[in-house]
Amino acid sequence: PSAEDRYGSAAVATTNERDQHPLLGRRVRAAHPLWESSLGSDRLAYLDDHLIQGTVVFPGAAYVEMALTAANGDGSPISVRNVGFKRALFLPERKRTLVQLGLDAAGTQFEVHASNGDATSAWTLHASGEIAKPTSDARQTVDIHDIRARCTNEVSHDDCYAALARRGLEYGPAFRGIEQLWTGPDEAIGR
Repeated sequence: PSAEDRYGSAAVATTNERDQHPLLGRRVRAAHPLWESSLGSDRLAYLDDHLIQGTVVFPGAAYVEMALTAANGDGSPISVRNVGFKRALFLPERKRTLVQLGLDAAGTQFEVHASNGDATSAWTLHASGEIAKPTSDARQTVDIHDIRARCTNEVSHDDCYAALARRGLEYGPAFRGIEQLWTGPDEAIGR
């Protein structure tokens, strides 16, 4: 189904939480495509496992996931490009944070804003980017065996996350998906 079918029509917002994307939320009645979500949901408790220097921060990949979901109404391949992270979204009070993703009328640009949920609180721009259908010349095949052959330095799961923690990136269980990592000059491949 299209994003509009899954998340509500342009005229009526979906209120059934089960049908909502956990990060994107519900479609809001607006002049341009707009979604709103509260990060306070218990099903988003995993966000508390994404810490930078001891503070919970909304993951960069979450902005991309939201944009891809909002823009992929017809199911055709799309790409997100030129993503700009304007300001980190710190979540010391995740339960009070509202996030909105808006698309421009053409569906080629997106912006993600957040507010602390207070009626007088301003909305802050946190990320923006472009949405496009990939061109035929943009579709490249990648030979993972070639990359693996160039990446000869094996890094264990524990060593990988210890190195990240030394840099202030403190990932809890929900964000520890790397089982094995191999690095080489200017590239890496993981499982």
